[in-house]
Amino acid sequence: MLRTNAFLDIYPNRKIYEGLSGQNAQLILPVIYNYKIGYVKQVLYKAIRRENSDSNLNNVQDFINKTYSWEDIYCNVINIIPNMPTHEKVYYFTCVKNYWEKVRKNCTTTNPDKTKHKVINIFGIKIKFRCKN
Repeated sequence: MLRTNAFLDIYPNRKIYEGLSGQNAQLILPVIYNYKIGYVKQVLYKAIRRENSDSNLNNVQDFINKTYSWEDIYCNVINIIPNMPTHEKVYYFTCVKNYWEKVRKNCTTTNPDKTKHKVINIFGIKIKFRCKN
C-alpha cells in the first residue's frame, strides 16, 4: 500500500520508468528512502503466478537475461529518488551493478533436468524465481 501523496511527491507527472517489469521496486525504493514505513502482518492479497511471469521463467538463461532489465530498472529508480545526494546514488548504483553481476555469475546448475529455485534479496526485498533448465 502506498499513499497517493507519497507517490505524487516522487512521481509528480504520475509516470514511472517504462520497463517490462519492476514496477514494485519503482514504487517501493523511493518511498522507503523518503518516508517512514511499516509492515502489515495480515495477508491483504494473494497473487496468481502465470506461466510467463517474471517469477516463473523457462530457463536459467531467461533469468540471466531478465536480470539486465531489473538492473536497469533499479538504476533508473535510484537516479530519480528525491533528496538522495549524488554520492549515495553512486554508491547504490555500484551496489546494484555488483549485486546483479553476482546473481548472473552464480546462476548455473549442473543438472539440466532439475528445476532451479533462485531467491534474491535486494535492498530487503526478497524475490523467489523458479527456472527450469
